[in-house]
Amino acid sequence: MNGGFKSRIITQPSESRYAEMVSLLGEGNKIIPAPSEKVNRFTIDEIGYWAWKNGAYQIPTVELIEWLRNEIKGKLAIEIGAGNGVFGRELDIISTDSFEQVDNPEVRKYYQAVNTPLVQIGENVIKMDGVAAVMNYKPEVVIGSWVTQKWKGDSYTHGSIYGVDEHQIMTSGSVKKYIIIGNKASHGDKKIFEQFRYSTFDFDWLISRAGNNLNRIYVVTQDKI
Repeated sequence: MNGGFKSRIITQPSESRYAEMVSLLGEGNKIIPAPSEKVNRFTIDEIGYWAWKNGAYQIPTVELIEWLRNEIKGKLAIEIGAGNGVFGRELDIISTDSFEQVDNPEVRKYYQAVNTPLVQIGENVIKMDGVAAVMNYKPEVVIGSWVTQKWKGDSYTHGSIYGVDEHQIMTSGSVKKYIIIGNKASHGDKKIFEQFRYSTFDFDWLISRAGNNLNRIYVVTQDKI
């Protein structure tokens, strides 16, 4: 679950406009990247509706894919919390997901209660939670798009009991760089930010269903504070 993310009320676009978005970005577990210039031809509500309907949070722009490719630079990398698996598929890296939205009835009940469609898992995505994936594949780089941190009964606003224990990822022994794609409102108070140094990036081509200008990329490194 994306703990802390509050869905906004959006207007359903016309059938023709939605069809245009599907033609550009795909749908379900067949989502594809598109240039940000073309994505931005649609309104915030049209983008938000497409993302909501397809259980997606981050729009996979071509620019984002290329930026990630440059950050990997041939290093062993994996994607966690992959969902539809578009990033791993486009970057030709392993994609993993806990499948909580598929297997956990409590999670499915929650999404139904808040009127949010479930993610459609990509065919390239391996069933494995984030920590297990890191321990198994021992990557140098981990990519997580809209990954929710694990909530352990502490005072942090944004988190979920089903979230990823990001401290374990950073202390796994292999990970040198953890790239978090998200939104400042939902991911700006990560617990690991108090323990490890990180850089924040804000690009015009970062587009999400949040419908605001707070989309960010956080790159966490092994330099401890």
